[in-house]
Amino acid sequence: MAGFERRLRLAWSSAVPQVPQHLESYRDRWLDCLHGGLTGTTYPELQRAVRRSELIVVSDYHPLERSRTGLADLIAEIPATESVALVLELLPLGITLTAREALRGKGPKLVTGQSLCESYRPALEALASRRGAVIGAWVDGSVSRRDEVAAQVWDRINRQGRRRRCVMHFGDWHLAPQHLPTRLAASGVKPLVIHQSPEPVWERLGANPQDRTYLTNQGQWVWLHTPPLSLWANLHQDLADSDDEVLSEAAEHLCESATGLLASTFGLEAPSSRLSVLPASCWTEFHAKLPNHRAAAFHPYQPPKLAVFHPRQPLAWSPRKLDLSDLIQGAAHSLICDSPLSMEVSFRGAIRRSSFRFLCAHLVNPFLQPAAPDMLFDALWSQPTAGIGMNGHHNGQWAQNQSKLLEACFRRRPDEIIGEYLPADMEVLLERYWGQLAGAQMAQSEALSGVAVKEFLQLANGVFDWGALTDTIRVA
Repeated sequence: MAGFERRLRLAWSSAVPQVPQHLESYRDRWLDCLHGGLTGTTYPELQRAVRRSELIVVSDYHPLERSRTGLADLIAEIPATESVALVLELLPLGITLTAREALRGKGPKLVTGQSLCESYRPALEALASRRGAVIGAWVDGSVSRRDEVAAQVWDRINRQGRRRRCVMHFGDWHLAPQHLPTRLAASGVKPLVIHQSPEPVWERLGANPQDRTYLTNQGQWVWLHTPPLSLWANLHQDLADSDDEVLSEAAEHLCESATGLLASTFGLEAPSSRLSVLPASCWTEFHAKLPNHRAAAFHPYQPPKLAVFHPRQPLAWSPRKLDLSDLIQGAAHSLICDSPLSMEVSFRGAIRRSSFRFLCAHLVNPFLQPAAPDMLFDALWSQPTAGIGMNGHHNGQWAQNQSKLLEACFRRRPDEIIGEYLPADMEVLLERYWGQLAGAQMAQSEALSGVAVKEFLQLANGVFDWGALTDTIRVA
């Protein structure tokens, strides 16, 4: 899998423009600071360091949403009684507003054209509970000029007389010790520097690092939570366009390259057909292609909030840009559609397909977290504001159905359900919930091998050890 990750990263990164010559030395200083010694630590140690620090600088890989949810997690560690200022590189200099004002959704845009509210919502919500403010630091100029301006913004915050924590969210190259940290330290306050999932560290440690957090030999923190493949996948799609159809084509291209490499890694033939990805606007078209029982789980005019795979065809629909987990599951789904597993029409076949997709996703991202049943339910079926809800249910029926489905996740076991008729929506929820648990557990198994993966896809239903998979789900 380490070889698969390297080859896929090379394939995905090849379409991305090279670093401009005038930025090479600036980038190289960032690379140098991550090539030194690393000391493994624990995430609770990082949390304690955040709670103690007055000034925190967190890296931002601009196309990657996960770097902003990571920022939100760190802000949430600051005591709620503390006032916090969030300084954003991508928000124009001169803009200052409270987090509550920003959450109203009518505020300024980032220099990328994105909405401040939508791009930073989790961080703004954490900030609002701490009486926080958002401050812009972007200026048109060199990267060194932006370091200088950010330090001036911190000086103004520091001179206000009342204690206020400050968190800065800047592009990763700014975090090299000689860049922004040195300018900030001139004020007399040494910043806590946190690199989020830097690619050079992943390259050194391999696809399955032993620890999540590290300290560099210069006292900066490294927090691993998202593999570099996520960075390249997001950037590749960002370069495509904001148009739905162009984004879908970019996702199909990424899935196709991942599928070929995944097949060779597992010793399988490359699939005969590549995965087709339908964009958000094509939900009704996708819904019409689903088998009747699966289509009954969804409303034809109220799409879910997460990607959905056709049970037996190389076809997927997504309401948004595909993340790394979606893309790897898409590659795995292409392999499924060329295997005997695609022919199983039973519920146990659906769980096996889901388990295989999530197994591959967990092999690529060891820090992938299974979603809780209530989060899955909300993503599959939005609560109606009025009138008709999921599958034509009204509000009262929606709540009653939610309770019934969540109880099945928490109280039922796979061996109790296999063989009985399940409502379409319960089948969809349990397939995804149990599939992600089984996939995560199998990815950690010492017995996992290329032969085992091949057999999982190719063995017929009657030969497959269903009891072992059920036990795996129970353990998870």
